[in-house]
Amino acid sequence: MPLLVVVLAFSYNFIWKIIHEYTHLAALKLLVGKELYSYKINLKSHRLGDDRVSASISWKARELTRKEHGLIAIAPHVIEFFACLCFMLSSLFLINDFMRQHLYIFFIWATFWLGGVIDLLADANSNTESSDLNVFADCYEIDRFEVRYTAWTIGYLSIFAGLAFIWIVL
Repeated sequence: MPLLVVVLAFSYNFIWKIIHEYTHLAALKLLVGKELYSYKINLKSHRLGDDRVSASISWKARELTRKEHGLIAIAPHVIEFFACLCFMLSSLFLINDFMRQHLYIFFIWATFWLGGVIDLLADANSNTESSDLNVFADCYEIDRFEVRYTAWTIGYLSIFAGLAFIWIVL
């Protein structure tokens, strides 16, 4: 079982990296459309300017407004907010007898969404210039700490509430 947890953790980390970067791409395509000339997604750890990042997307497109750039930066965190809700409500699956008899399905479901929550918290803990939350805050002229604090609050609240709900239902 511990080996399964480690394998799931690494695979979910990679899956959420893919979800994260392709959500940037989806937002970029929605905002820019045919004026997106090229893009490249890098899913391995590398340097981006002065920062070390685990993955990134680079693109060539028409000149973006600050608001468009901010929307592209925050797009993955909308999906991660959804992951927070899914993890918090995952205990509802345990009300069903089928899930209680097949806990591994629940475990896979809950840990997948927990991976999204962890991706959100990882960006909230990053104070680099290229951090999505910092880019969003700068583009919309919001205090960086407020944006990061909101992400921390949502992430940790969903973890604690989700674990509490699971404990209550079990």
